[in-house]
Parts: sequence; C-alpha cells; structure tokens
Amino acid sequence: MKKVHTLTMIFAGVCASADAGAARLASPSYFYPDCLYNVECLWQKLDAAAPNLGLAIINPDSGPGLTALLDYALQRLTSRAAGVSLIGYVSTQYGARSAAAVKADIDKYFSFYDVDGIFLDETPSEDCRAQAYYADLNRYIKSRGRPAALTVLNPGMVTKECFMSAGDIVVTFEGSYPEYVTWSTAGWEARYPANRFWHIVHSASTEADMMDAMSLSKRRHAGWIYITPDTLPDPYDTLPTGSYWQRELGAAP
Repeated sequence: MKKVHTLTMIFAGVCASADAGAARLASPSYFYPDCLYNVECLWQKLDAAAPNLGLAIINPDSGPGLTALLDYALQRLTSRAAGVSLIGYVSTQYGARSAAAVKADIDKYFSFYDVDGIFLDETPSEDCRAQAYYADLNRYIKSRGRPAALTVLNPGMVTKECFMSAGDIVVTFEGSYPEYVTWSTAGWEARYPANRFWHIVHSASTEADMMDAMSLSKRRHAGWIYITPDTLPDPYDTLPTGSYWQRELGAAP
C-alpha cells in the first residue's frame, strides 16, 4: 500500500480471536485527525464504531515525521478511551530500506505516541530471503514497545508462508472488488488462525458487492476486512456512508 500522503488505518480487535465465520473490520483511512476543528471528523465516526473497530495505524508524514504532532497525540488519547489502539506506519521498501532507518522510525512512534505496534508497509511476497530482515524488525518492535506490541506486514497479495513467523497479521489481499471475486488464497493459510490475515477491498460500488466481498472474506479465512465503494487513485480518503457503512459494521462483529 504505497503512501502518497497522510495515512491512518483502522484495525479491529487486536487481541480478539477471529475465525472464518467472524471477520472484524480494518480500515485504511487517508484523513487527518482534526476532530478539534471539524464537527464531522471521520475519526469520531471510526471511534464510534468500536468495538468492531479497535486498532488504528497512524502515518503523520509517510512515517512518524520529525516531531510529535498535537492532533495525533490528542487522537491517541481519544481513541484509547474509545477502545481503539494505534499502530504506526513505516515504509520498508520491500526490504531495501536499511534496518537502522526503519528502527529509527519505530523508536519515534513509541516515543511520540506510545503506539501499540507497527505496520510495516511494502513487504515482499515471494522472496523468503527477506524473512530474516522482517523477523529482526518484529523482535525489535516487541522489545521497544510492549511484549504484545503488534507487527503487521503488508505485501498486499498472497505471500510465502515463511513470513508468518515475522509478524502477527499479514495483508494478503489489497485490490478492487472485481479482482477479489476471482482471487484465491494459497491454501496454507488454513493452518493459522483467521486473525492472522487481513483483506482490503476497494471499488465495491454497491451494498450487494460489499456483502458479497464480506462473505468471500469469511470463506477465505480472513479475520480482518475492510470494504469500500471508493475507487482509485485514492480509495481510502473517506469512509463508506449511510446504510452501506452500517451494514458493513453489522456484518463484521
């Protein structure tokens, strides 16, 4: 999930168990936490969706930025009170970025915002030689944060099983609804709890599309799911509205 501007992502229920019949929401959201100034703040809508929405990944500046930002610090408190935890976005450039640079970003997130874990974007999907790089980052996240700090890997597609030992959640699908209809898992995913996998589906234009994608996600053993009618180039810069959103929330308890 390449980041061009501010990213916030919402997961649901970090510590809750999930199986093939009970997906939880995880929503990538490209909007700033401006709830002090905006009565229609989308973060309020997300916080109100707890406990179905329970975890947020923040990205102030394609990473933590140079200094802590007050709006994110305040949102940290508000979301925590609502039962939503925060995780910080870090780019890894498919393992090409130096581990020292990645760890520096991880340090800033824990220092600035006391996050509950890290989202490692741009993860390879095929090259198991990169597993050691991500396993080292996973150990660092858990030593730098709480022992239960969450590590999320985002290849955005079916990946090799070797990466399962390097993180807690793996994003194995990110794409459009038409792509999702014909997509399939590798098969080895069934050996793990469903809450180890997250699917992101955009361009599901109707409620019927959304409900079909939700059903598919459960049959495909995804414990985390987000479905939106929004489309490229920025499918995550808003949230679903009206009955679409309410049905999505209701379908993913």
